[in-house]
Amino acid sequence: IELVHRVVGSSADQSLEQALEADLVEIRGDRIRLAHPLIGAVLSSSVLPQGRRAMHRRLAEVAPSAEERARHLALGCERPDEAVAARLEEAAGLSARRGAPQDAAELLELAVELTPEDDLPSSNQRRFELARALVRAGDHGEAISLLDALARTETTGALRARTLEMLGRIQWEAGTSQAAEACCEEALEHVGGDDALRARVLVTLSRVTLDAELVGRRARAALAFLEGMDDPDPALLSEALVAL
Repeated sequence: IELVHRVVGSSADQSLEQALEADLVEIRGDRIRLAHPLIGAVLSSSVLPQGRRAMHRRLAEVAPSAEERARHLALGCERPDEAVAARLEEAAGLSARRGAPQDAAELLELAVELTPEDDLPSSNQRRFELARALVRAGDHGEAISLLDALARTETTGALRARTLEMLGRIQWEAGTSQAAEACCEEALEHVGGDDALRARVLVTLSRVTLDAELVGRRARAALAFLEGMDDPDPALLSEALVAL
């Protein structure tokens, strides 16, 4: 009810009263519900796209959370907008940190759609983050499609290494250790001077390798990099120790 007041203004009480009398809505506590889902479908289809986008832009000003505001901003856009895409990416990070990877994936999908076509680096980075959110949400099929497409592009450096490492992890979980090992070995060629990323690839390699001696060698190499860091990723350190 409070949100409706903030959006509609002084006529909110009268509008809600009329809707209640017509049995269009129900109010339970401070929540407003449509009396039947078809009412929402009819109302939504009766609004022209321009009007719907205007509503979303208004909701983006008053929605209670950063994630909701970013989503409404996206739905209020008529064309790609880097500023909105960046807001969506930031909101997706909030979703991921509160343990909601599906919400993060939905926001990142919107971010990818709204990234300008000529900004390929940002588009590729957001596609990777979308794939990572999908993996965490359990949608490995869609994640593989995104990662395969990224791997076929001319990406180099850290992004290519992270893409191949994640592909390797998914392939290993699917039971294709040979393909997983090939991905990780190629990933090592692109990590450059990023010790944390090199350690991550080596840890994944130690997981997907079937040769016990090679597992130990790669796990020790990963530990050497991790133990040389001031604040190593504890999850990655645990994986390396388990492999060893």
